[in-house]
Amino acid sequence: MLSTPTNTNLVKKAELPKSYEDFLDPKWKGRLGIEAEDVDWFAMVVKEIGEDKGLKLFRDIVARNGLSVRRGTRCSPAWSPRARCLSRSPSTTITRKS
Repeated sequence: MLSTPTNTNLVKKAELPKSYEDFLDPKWKGRLGIEAEDVDWFAMVVKEIGEDKGLKLFRDIVARNGLSVRRGTRCSPAWSPRARCLSRSPSTTITRKS
């Protein structure tokens, strides 16, 4: 299940990913966010993909494109106008820089 809130002013419909693997594309560098406390969502995604493959995928996404981890706010241009949110309600910034 791919459920990702999107700023439609910044991401065209043709750019929308078809799978989580699509977030490995360098065009997403600095544009991804996730809700820190959305453990159920993360567990569901990893389970669907397979534990080893899912954990590796998210590690690879973070290593390649970074991921802004937030808490307590909705995914909106106010916190990151370029962000593409991976979880249901992305939000305290912890971003791994490459």
